[in-house]
Amino acid sequence: MEVCFLGDISLNNGYNSYWKNSINPFSEIEKELNGDFVIGNLECMAEGSQGINVKKMPRLSTEISTLSFLNTIRLSVAQLAHNHAYDNLEDGFNNTLAFLKNNNIQQIGAGRNNEEASNTIILKKNDISIGLINYVHKDTNPWLPDDCPVFLNIYNKEKILDQINKLIGQVDHIILLFHWGGKHEEAFYPVSYQIKDAHQFIDAGADLIVGGHSHTLQPFENYKGKHIIYGLGNFCFDDVVCEGRIFSIGRKRKRESAILTVEFEKKHYAVNYTYIQNDHGIIRKNKKVISKKHKRRNRFFKIYKQSTFIRKIYSVYFKYFTPIYLFIFDNNESLKSKIKRFSIKKIIKHFTR
Repeated sequence: MEVCFLGDISLNNGYNSYWKNSINPFSEIEKELNGDFVIGNLECMAEGSQGINVKKMPRLSTEISTLSFLNTIRLSVAQLAHNHAYDNLEDGFNNTLAFLKNNNIQQIGAGRNNEEASNTIILKKNDISIGLINYVHKDTNPWLPDDCPVFLNIYNKEKILDQINKLIGQVDHIILLFHWGGKHEEAFYPVSYQIKDAHQFIDAGADLIVGGHSHTLQPFENYKGKHIIYGLGNFCFDDVVCEGRIFSIGRKRKRESAILTVEFEKKHYAVNYTYIQNDHGIIRKNKKVISKKHKRRNRFFKIYKQSTFIRKIYSVYFKYFTPIYLFIFDNNESLKSKIKRFSIKKIIKHFTR
């Protein structure tokens, strides 16, 4: 059984124009998605007519017709346990679910009740089966109102361990799909709890962990023969225009990702990475550059995960210095506008939301 795992999928803004003009932004990598199943985090919900979740900023949305690109990339399972599931309120969520159902794409991680949100999917091919579990961590800030009609499968260690235990013996491989690490969004390295929890989940019986939300391609780890991919980065994403502001994905780190292809056999599996780059929304292969960067991150990660001191230094650097850098150098606002709203506290709050 061959399964392709994709990072964050957001068909926002410019992708609407691509669809209307019959431009296929995935033509160069379609042949890499010929596995038995394709699984990805559908970060962007369809538009609705009820309004928006004003508590969330920035918000993502796309026209429902543009979601047809999901068929182009042959998506089989859409992960919905993420922090943008309620951006377009209940109507937008329901429109997305209707599209997925009409196009034979399974959903996991969110629903209209807790039972639907916590549902486990089992995929089978020949005599091989894999079980999928999808959770979103609260540190990614979903910002759901108390009476929210949309339910997310919120990250809970005991619940995850219980689901792993229930799947043992039912399937050949257990795969955990996480939206996590909100304190290190856009960072190259995971938060300490991710490393600790991931090891515990593997010890409990999980076979593969694939993470998202960082918007960057983070290291992978081979722990006791099982792979942990802390963050796959953005599979496809465009600049976000929200309330008159542009939230740019201009940084290279947010335009570089990988398609994770896993060949499952009965007792083991093998992984392969196809490195990709977002070129103004067009997804192209770029092994030469991105693979070197990924190897460097993996080398440093061996030191990083062993040293509490280094992890703390990195967290301080990322929390207090990176937001200021981004505000000054990675923002499409005019200098006058930046000066007008400059506030260290607000910058840190905004970029660590």
